[in-house]
Amino acid sequence: MIESPDATPTPTSDAGGIDAVSPDNADLASLELSSGHALEPAFAPEQSAYTASLSFLVQTLALRATTVHPDATVAIEGVLVGQGEVSDRLSLPDEGTRTLRIDVSAPSGATQSYTLTVERSAEVAQLAFVKASNPGSEAGGDEFGHQVAISGDTMVVGAPREDGSSRGVDGADNDDANNAGAVYVFRRNGDTWQQEAYLKASNGDANDQFGFSVAVDGDTLVVGAPGESSSAAGIGGGANEQANNTLVVAGAAYVFERSGGVWQQTSYVKSSQPSDLGIFGFTVAVDGDRIAVGEPGQGTGEVTTGRLHLYQRDSSGVWQAETTLRGSNTEQGDRFGLRVSLDGERLAVGATGEASASRDTPGNDEALGAGAVYVFGFDDENGWSEEAYVKPEVPGGPSAGEEAGQGDGFGIWLALDGDTLAVSAVREDSSATGIGGNQDNNNALNAGAVYVFERGQGAWTQAAYIKAEQTTGVDIFGEGLALRGDVLAVGVTQDDGSGFGVGSTPDDASVNTGAVYVFRRDAEGAWVQSRYLKASNAGRNDLFGLGLALSEDVLAVGARGEASSSAGIDGGYDDALEDSGAVYLFY
Repeated sequence: MIESPDATPTPTSDAGGIDAVSPDNADLASLELSSGHALEPAFAPEQSAYTASLSFLVQTLALRATTVHPDATVAIEGVLVGQGEVSDRLSLPDEGTRTLRIDVSAPSGATQSYTLTVERSAEVAQLAFVKASNPGSEAGGDEFGHQVAISGDTMVVGAPREDGSSRGVDGADNDDANNAGAVYVFRRNGDTWQQEAYLKASNGDANDQFGFSVAVDGDTLVVGAPGESSSAAGIGGGANEQANNTLVVAGAAYVFERSGGVWQQTSYVKSSQPSDLGIFGFTVAVDGDRIAVGEPGQGTGEVTTGRLHLYQRDSSGVWQAETTLRGSNTEQGDRFGLRVSLDGERLAVGATGEASASRDTPGNDEALGAGAVYVFGFDDENGWSEEAYVKPEVPGGPSAGEEAGQGDGFGIWLALDGDTLAVSAVREDSSATGIGGNQDNNNALNAGAVYVFERGQGAWTQAAYIKAEQTTGVDIFGEGLALRGDVLAVGVTQDDGSGFGVGSTPDDASVNTGAVYVFRRDAEGAWVQSRYLKASNAGRNDLFGLGLALSEDVLAVGARGEASSSAGIDGGYDDALEDSGAVYLFY
């Protein structure tokens, strides 16, 4: 595993120090994998060939090498890498192996080469069981793991029902502000995760639900608090407005930035026109110097159609409003902005209340609550513009037994990565199983489904229709999505399976334990189910699978209903603290 740079060994010799190392010495002193997996055989300077078997979750790999002679140089796949520094990430094939070459040049010009042959064939394994440092009072209910985000070696976890009244970073722990909410930042060192920060809003109050949504990219973190109720507008807001609670559940978002390992809040963001029940911050996203905040607006008046707000960080590091987006056919109750996924200069926005029964006639309103997704693109000349209106091949309105307006809810979760878009419809009612089944029956009420769309020649087309391996009503398949490259993770929070860990068989012997189905796209472009994951301590009503995040080499799964009272990393299992919540890491 890759340790902190501070842990890089200093070469010595029996003859008494660095000066005694031969200038001809081109040996490595260490070779480590970013994923935390072991080399086979174990590293030894005289051994030049190694193998590593990783799971398919590891899509890219970085290496770090140190040399016996401090002035020797290292090139990994032909690219010079500083002594003890981490290489660029190297892509791994979906099938077969990749052999990586590490070349060492001694000061005298002598050379030595090492090889590492990597194969993505190992079984998926649980890496860590993560709890908050303050998992809650005897009443429980913090819901740690409600949302999870990962960027590189940083993981962010929201706990929207945490009760602390402190404000800012690493404040005191108490239970004086019911459901104020909190966010926890964890940092990876090798294969070990440690809590780095405990974040609270600068104006946090009871019922703000800070941490209901989270997003992170590098050293920038965005947190949504849809229950925040101040009348402030825009970025910053006045001190008096920030402190009042005159617009009920208007919502807010907060931007934190890390410098030198220290987090601080840098922006307080509100809707430009805040309103009662606007729930601004219900969803957030960040990519580079741009953030997106949804305001689905389930209140009164014009904002109930919903809006999506975009902000940019300027060259001075100041966040500015960029634009506000709406769908081309949004109407009252569409809830546009309920979910957003941002990838570079393209974003997808969910509108679960949209009612069209056809992809070709957006305004017919014959399928109440069917839902839609809108894809927007950006260019320097025209700014942001809608480039696609996305519906499944068979849009679904209310079925028998459902209330009016309770259609499939297409767009309630979505994930955009390059030219691939995954969208869930948790109220979809087909009894189909697996991939590519019958989309046109309603025999399993609220079983849920996931649709994968791919972009080619400027158009988005449905490429896959995905259901659970075992479909039953009210499983809510798709309540949580994560997509990276050729790996798709789907949460099923109300899965009733009684199994534990990796490789169990779906059944209905428990209640709402939750599960995650992991799919991968093969070399021919077809999606296939690869794993069925359960928590290592799966319990009734744990709701494993709601918060999902994929990095280059880790899958994080939240279980907001998990009930252990332990704190920190890899603590014990019990059921002493209902709904305290947990996160499980797989690699």
